[in-house]
Amino acid sequence: MDSFESEEEIIPSDFFVNRSYQKERYVFGDIFQDVLCSKAASTDFDLTGQIVWPISQYMAWLVYHNSLSFKNKSVVELGAGCGLTGLLCSHFASKVMLTDGSDVVLDLLNQTLEIIEDDKNNVQVMSLVWGNEKSMN
Repeated sequence: MDSFESEEEIIPSDFFVNRSYQKERYVFGDIFQDVLCSKAASTDFDLTGQIVWPISQYMAWLVYHNSLSFKNKSVVELGAGCGLTGLLCSHFASKVMLTDGSDVVLDLLNQTLEIIEDDKNNVQVMSLVWGNEKSMN
């Protein structure tokens, strides 16, 4: 039997990654916000950012109902996942930084920025890994 140094040698690191995203539209009053997300029933523990969680929808409603608090502000969303809350903030804030620690999720966020109809020049995507200052470069 062959000996492997690590399980990465047996199974590629993105073997279980589902990149079949769907465009979903969320409506908050008079604002429509599109995001790309996975509709899978489950995801790898490290890729939970591919799913729009109920708390993201709740937070987006909170932003919508308190939109004046975000007017002309700079916003950083930590662990943005699909970016629903941060993207909704971008309708009010002058600048929004969507962060996540997963390269797969960062790719998803960049794909979302490409497909949304609104001009999102005030939105940036950045890697941010908890406890790793070098990830911010």
